[in-house]
Amino acid sequence: MEIIEQGTHIGSGETKKFECYNCDCVFKAYENEYVKAWHLGQSREGITAECACPKCGKTAFSHE
Repeated sequence: MEIIEQGTHIGSGETKKFECYNCDCVFKAYENEYVKAWHLGQSREGITAECACPKCGKTAFSHE
């Protein structure tokens, strides 16, 4: 992913830490870059959000 033109972030600026189980990448994402977990099964496993990994593109998860 490459930023061509810097934009203005709209929102609270809250970030979450994500871990990718595919490539072991750890990264932070802004609230407009991730989706909050709504699946009951995910909530039981402690997953609070999911986001595409910027390195490999697979789904990464947040446990915060």
